[in-house]
Amino acid sequence: MKNKREFIAMDIECYKNYFLIGFKKLDGKVLQIATKTKLDKTQRMNIRKVLTAYTLLTFNGARYDNPMLLKALEGATTMELFKMSERIVKDNMPTFMAMRDFDLEPIRDMDTIDLMPPQPAVFASLKSLGVRLNSPKLQELPYAYDKVLSDKEIEVIAKYNINDLDVTIDLYKAIEGRITMREAMSEQYGMDLRSKSDAQIAEALILKGTGYRGSKPPVPKTVRYAKPSYIEFKTPKMKELAKRLEDEIYKVNQKNGQIIAPTWLKDYDVTLGQTSYQLGIGGIHAKVKKLTITKDEDEVIVDADITSMYPSILIQNGLYPKHIGRKFFDTYKKIYDDRLKAKAEMKRLQNEDV
Repeated sequence: MKNKREFIAMDIECYKNYFLIGFKKLDGKVLQIATKTKLDKTQRMNIRKVLTAYTLLTFNGARYDNPMLLKALEGATTMELFKMSERIVKDNMPTFMAMRDFDLEPIRDMDTIDLMPPQPAVFASLKSLGVRLNSPKLQELPYAYDKVLSDKEIEVIAKYNINDLDVTIDLYKAIEGRITMREAMSEQYGMDLRSKSDAQIAEALILKGTGYRGSKPPVPKTVRYAKPSYIEFKTPKMKELAKRLEDEIYKVNQKNGQIIAPTWLKDYDVTLGQTSYQLGIGGIHAKVKKLTITKDEDEVIVDADITSMYPSILIQNGLYPKHIGRKFFDTYKKIYDDRLKAKAEMKRLQNEDV
């Protein structure tokens, strides 16, 4: 799955009386194709030339821009495209549903990478990522999405579109290493992993490695916690906490499968030394306000990081989903070992470059 095409960012703006597809190459060249009615034959031909020559970089393109682009190439009017856009956004439609409900066919030579899943800030919008990336200009949508635009307002939207393309390129440059890694993994495993999050990659590789094709098991109504035998506490307070955690029957949200934290857990006070901790289903977090720590001459400040902590916990405890079986554990451990080797090799190469 090694990329052989030049990258180009793509972003779409859609209003009742205006539809715009913006492209921008990494070297700064911009192409905008727009209509107040529907794309004509020449415009559709020019768009197809771009699709067959470049790899498109989008943000949330799999869910929004790509289906909208396909519909526009079919000759849909701006009003038809607006109604489609409104439904995709309001219903938060997944890609397969948009392709099915709007009777869309993929373009064989169209190659795209959606930058939204690979970037590490899972729920961040493009604008908020622009803030973190120190993008030179940040701009919210200038007009309400359902407004009928005047000619002057159309000019503003065209400039806004270029700004979104700039932030998309900023994001790509910031996570280029993650995309390169995904390209290499796509080659290694024979599947396109470029537009997947870390969790989605793990799921795809585990399903491929285990060959599991069964359905997901039903969500249990309740679960229990069993403390590993190697964990022991000395103080009465921590022993009491451990017992209470094991005695608790935890309810499970039937819609998303998440464990519901009992009320007492949220309010439980745990103080070790001078630090208080907040307990939660997903882990323990120190309740620390902003502070400055300085050391004396005979002291050392240590920042310790545990390599792949959660995967290590799973492997050390021999955990795996009962419905998939031991194959899950073997596949997961191989991915884990390969990842650590790759990280070590990357560090070695970086040190050689220095």
